Parts: sequence; structure tokens; C-alpha cells
Amino acid sequence: MTLKRIENEVRLDAFRRIDQLIAQLDGRKQLLVSELSNTSKQLAEFFSTGVYVLYGRRSFQDFWLKAIRAHPGANLLATSLPSTNFFWNADDIHEAMRINVLAGGDVKRLFFLNQDEPTEHDLGVMQSQADLGVRVFHCNKNHLSTEVREIALVDSERRFGWRVEVSTDDVQRAEVFTDRDDLDSQYRRLEGLFARTEIVRPLAKKIAAAT
Repeated sequence: MTLKRIENEVRLDAFRRIDQLIAQLDGRKQLLVSELSNTSKQLAEFFSTGVYVLYGRRSFQDFWLKAIRAHPGANLLATSLPSTNFFWNADDIHEAMRINVLAGGDVKRLFFLNQDEPTEHDLGVMQSQADLGVRVFHCNKNHLSTEVREIALVDSERRFGWRVEVSTDDVQRAEVFTDRDDLDSQYRRLEGLFARTEIVRPLAKKIAAAT
């Protein structure tokens, strides 16, 4: 048995003991049994897989800001949706991205559209990103398989990255990757997607230059 396998077994045993203690709670503490159980399961999964799950818009926004601010000038590949409801449509998110670009970061964001040509609404959303210095691209998502349409972001140096699930055009659940292999796999997947120039097009320069 490898050292890593032994460490994982010790951690899992510790979480089993924690679950036993949680199950024994009574009185006022019993109200927190389900919440504590979920937290224990989440931590056990993190130590086993290196993936941590964030739920809801605000928790993901807070982590997004922490990651970007910790690595000024980060080069990023990202995919997104052209929605004003999306999590990054916030002043603090915009400012953090602007500062990241000013610090030398090269940020490429691909928007998944519902059609080949962007609508006026799509152009407005994409323009807001171009104004921050982001290199904006778009493609018709219907030309892609479902698994390729994932909303994700990865740092080129594989220091941070995530994949998100959306509902009503906003984040419901985000998987934050900490394992180098997972980050590398995600980055290479995004690189391959951006390379599909037969369907992926840059935001027209005349649009990006408009005031």
C-alpha cells in the first residue's frame, strides 16, 4: 500500500468518526445535523479527489475574486454565456478583471451563442468584456457536443481553475480543481476549443472599437 493510499485511508477513517459524532447530536445541535453531514461529505470528497464544490452565486464570486487577486497578471482561458444575469456582471468582478489585464494578463473568453451571428444583446454583453481588455470570441453552441459546452476557466500556469453548472444563466454549482492533472486536462480542452477556427470567431474589431 502506497503512502498516499495510507494517508487517504486515515483521512476517510477520520471523517467516518466525525459522521458518527454528528449522528449522535441531540437537542439544539440536532438542527444542524444535515448541514454538518453535508460539510463532512464535501471535505471527504475534497481530500479524496482534490475537487471542492461551491454552491450559489455569492460564494463563487468571492472565490473568483480571491483567485484573481492572488495571481495578478494571470493568463486565462474561459468560456461563458452572453447573459447580463451571469455572475461576472458585477462591479467588483469587472474591476478585478480590468486590473488583471493591466498587470499583463492575457484573457481569452469564448461566449456560447444560440445562433451563428450575435444579436444586439449578445454584442452588448461581449463588448462589456472587450472594454476590460478581454479578448472576446464567440461560437454557435449548437455546433458543439454537450460536454464541450462546459462553462469553465483555467489559469495557463495551472494554479487555479473551475467548471460551473448554470441555471437561468447563473452559477448554481462550481467545481474548483486543485489537482494539477485535472487543471491540465481542462486547459488542454479549452485550448482545443479555441483552436476550432471554423466555428470560433473573434468579436469583430469594428464592434470592439465602438463607443
